[in-house]
Amino acid sequence: MQTQGGDAAEKAITAPERRFVVSLVVDWDGTGRFDHPLSDLSACVSAVRTDRALRGSAPEEILIIEGSSAAELTLTLSGTVDGTSLAHLFSPFNEQSPFYQQDIAGREITYALGVETAVGTVWYPQFVGVVQEITPDRVAETVELRALDRVELLRRPVRLPPAAISEEHVAYGERDSQLARSHWVIDTALRQCGVSPTPYRPPLKEDTPTLLDRGDDWFEGCQFYVTGNGSWWPTIGYIDNPNASSFPNPGVPMFADTAPRHPDVDPNGPRPQALHGLGTPVSHEYGQRHHQGIIRYWCNDATWLYSTGMHYAGFTLNTTGPNPDRFQSVDRHNAMQIQAGHYWVLTIEIDKGKVRGRASYTRTSWQDRITTEWVPIPAGQDHVQIFVQWDNSTGTGSRMYVQAGSNSNGELKQYTAPVFEDYYVDPLSGRITLGQALSMSDIFYSNRNYVAKGIDIEEGRRPARYAAVLDHGLNRLSFAPARNGEAWDTITDVAAAEYGSVFWDENGIFRFWTLDTVLAKQQQVVRTLTIDDITGLKFTTTLETVRNTFSIKVKKKKATWSGAMYSSRDPWEFYVPGGSRIAKRFRVATDDALSPLSYGFRKRSSTGDGGWPHWTDDVTHGYVPQYFIDGQWKEDNTRHDLAEGVTDNINVFWDGYGNLQILVHNPWKEDMRFATDSGQPAFRISGTRILDETPKTVIVRDPESVRRYGPRLLRLSGDWYQDDYGARAIFDVLTKRTTRQAPITDAVTIPGDPRLQLGDTLTIRDRGGFGEEFHIQIYGIRREYSADTGLTDTLMVEVTSTAHPGTWDAPSYGRWDRSLIWS
Repeated sequence: MQTQGGDAAEKAITAPERRFVVSLVVDWDGTGRFDHPLSDLSACVSAVRTDRALRGSAPEEILIIEGSSAAELTLTLSGTVDGTSLAHLFSPFNEQSPFYQQDIAGREITYALGVETAVGTVWYPQFVGVVQEITPDRVAETVELRALDRVELLRRPVRLPPAAISEEHVAYGERDSQLARSHWVIDTALRQCGVSPTPYRPPLKEDTPTLLDRGDDWFEGCQFYVTGNGSWWPTIGYIDNPNASSFPNPGVPMFADTAPRHPDVDPNGPRPQALHGLGTPVSHEYGQRHHQGIIRYWCNDATWLYSTGMHYAGFTLNTTGPNPDRFQSVDRHNAMQIQAGHYWVLTIEIDKGKVRGRASYTRTSWQDRITTEWVPIPAGQDHVQIFVQWDNSTGTGSRMYVQAGSNSNGELKQYTAPVFEDYYVDPLSGRITLGQALSMSDIFYSNRNYVAKGIDIEEGRRPARYAAVLDHGLNRLSFAPARNGEAWDTITDVAAAEYGSVFWDENGIFRFWTLDTVLAKQQQVVRTLTIDDITGLKFTTTLETVRNTFSIKVKKKKATWSGAMYSSRDPWEFYVPGGSRIAKRFRVATDDALSPLSYGFRKRSSTGDGGWPHWTDDVTHGYVPQYFIDGQWKEDNTRHDLAEGVTDNINVFWDGYGNLQILVHNPWKEDMRFATDSGQPAFRISGTRILDETPKTVIVRDPESVRRYGPRLLRLSGDWYQDDYGARAIFDVLTKRTTRQAPITDAVTIPGDPRLQLGDTLTIRDRGGFGEEFHIQIYGIRREYSADTGLTDTLMVEVTSTAHPGTWDAPSYGRWDRSLIWS
């Protein structure tokens, strides 16, 4: 319930005589300023209707408030502007209209109701959305507008990364830290649509017109983004092989409620989560089983990485919550490290309250070519933004800029002569390593291959215009289903799997409520009504409200090192013409790959000649090259110069569409393919696969309800019911509502109250009638305003209690024989 206005608004809204006023503005120019000559249409409104209701997946008879809502606004405008009918001005053929030849559908519209009180007009936001339809009527001289809320922002396609918990790390006891909380999926879908629970979101392609113009296959720009909000899985990018990463042991949290909220939301609401921060030591060295305290990823598409370009990286350093001052004492470690192409590595180092940038050439040694001065990290703040930019574009020299909050090294400083890319293709290009010593969120890396501009702190992430508030999901996920559908569909499916609710509120803020939040709102009565305030009240008691047996079909997947993750299927699959100075690129679609081994391919022989290792069915990572020599395909095992052959020149990495890219060089003059002497395909890639396991069915029952009513089944299945599904936690709550007969009611109508919102609980008193009092909770509101008849609410409600405790002398609840409740 909106509470602004307090007692003065309460008296005005519940009075027999009341007066409401309307504010209706439209951003016809699309600038966000709402300054078009006809932006303010408040004086022209003759009728407005808003509809919002939660519609879920559960049978409608079950008394659970859950589901999703896409609110709709319909309004009628009439009157004149400067002597001209409003209907005429909205005609697309009126050359005198300020809208002539202007696209006006799709513009943002804001609607609010004001109530006149003894202390002035109090305003209550009702709707923020997007105009869908505009219908001028020449006969009636009216204009009808229809709008939907910001759900239209969520019509974009979204992708989830290939992800599953590692069988290897489960064997180490590291299970819970690998699981993704369900709100991470909602967060990821929102961020890909420009919406965020934190102040930031990844750049979208349309943010940079030059990238948009270059087409869908151009993946320069934001290459990597990890929110940390309930999962270590990336929003943009891919997971490296699990044996390259480490996770906390049982009892050590992977996430903490330390990330900043979006500035437009209530500071007392749920706080987004971040990577917890494990302290040092953090090791990036090979040869250790856990690579202590690090997580490794691949960028979105390494095709577009060049050392001679612009590179942007950073994160939010969270200095609140557990160990808030650790950043001031932590030992030197690599907080973030990016393989930026051609054996150049960009590193962000933190040491005892200071941060610096470093660029190193690693082909021959870890030689520092650029090291900035240390920049102090400001103390006394909850969050500090860390940003490093490396400008290595042609002709500028290698310059770096480091910023920590309000502190920086001052400018893009030139630390050395220009660094040029070398000849060699870096098999680790695009690999990103995070050190988990400190709490981090909104972690990003972006690249641009152009001549240098100035400092651009928004290149890797942008301020989020649209805000979200997300409860921490009750469900935990062991794998990410393959999803390439609409964001809204993904969001609603995830919420439905745990009987949560998702919607845009009256202020245009996205909300995700878990079932716990909905039930908590049932204990907070916001208004009491009498039977005189209500029309249409009736109850139906039915056995259909009872569900006491739940059958859940859960899916199971695991990530496991599988030997040959991919095997070529045809000897012509990787045909490369002779004399290719540029590697030939192949794309392979695969449904079960988590991460390839990108390097270390070893040449083999199917004939056993030349001392090369033999090609057998047991080979998991390697190839056999054939050359077209003297009119026939055959192996030439005398070609063993690794610098000129293909052994060092096969690279595998992801592209921006989730396909494996395989780059093959062939410097020889003869054509080449990968096949054995007998003509069988001979190319295999090792890596980690995501393997399906046999689904299982979990049965949850309420014994007392089964004895009373017999078993009444509800079947549940889908992508989001997994082997780590929080069945017990969710169903402990669910069964409180579904294991008994309970009355259900249709919609009720009351004098309009602009303060009421979805989820609000009301008390109805009908002493001497239906009962002393009972509670109803709102899951839908149709609110209609007319300049002639005023404001009316039609509420879709569920009864949440039928035996509310009364006092000892209450007429209904003071019966000594049956229902006396002293408390």
